[in-house]
Amino acid sequence: MPTSRCRGSRRSWSYWSLTEVQDFRPHLRPPPQRSESVEGARDLLRRGQLLNALRLARRVGVEPTALEPDLSSCARRMFVGRRCGELLVAIATYGVQLPYDARELVHKAQSYGDHHTVVKNIVRLGLQVELRQEMEASIEAIGKRAPAEATSWRAKLAGPR
Repeated sequence: MPTSRCRGSRRSWSYWSLTEVQDFRPHLRPPPQRSESVEGARDLLRRGQLLNALRLARRVGVEPTALEPDLSSCARRMFVGRRCGELLVAIATYGVQLPYDARELVHKAQSYGDHHTVVKNIVRLGLQVELRQEMEASIEAIGKRAPAEATSWRAKLAGPR
């Protein structure tokens, strides 16, 4: 008798040759074709994939400003949907101008408890001086659940000795 439910009796090799076990491969669908154009980037923005859209726009040589108003619309949906970390990454990586500034995004992420995102993106954007209080508050919140991680952040921010 197995000791756990997930370790039921192993199936013999003859089980897999039965007609009851069907081959799944005919039911697979090919991945959707992505168009390498501005319209492809706009489509990604409509689906909420901001970073993929910006990556595609960079690859085809289009400035992010050419993706407006879809870019702002996507950013608003992401802001409401608690995806501020991705918006902060977009600002840091692609230098895109969004309807929200970094300080507002940090405050929103902090309000719903995404403290790792707050600290990581403050460091990524180089805003340690301007957002010192927010960063310290997030490290304190991290320390309540994971003291080792908070200590690690403090050591990392202290710099080399």
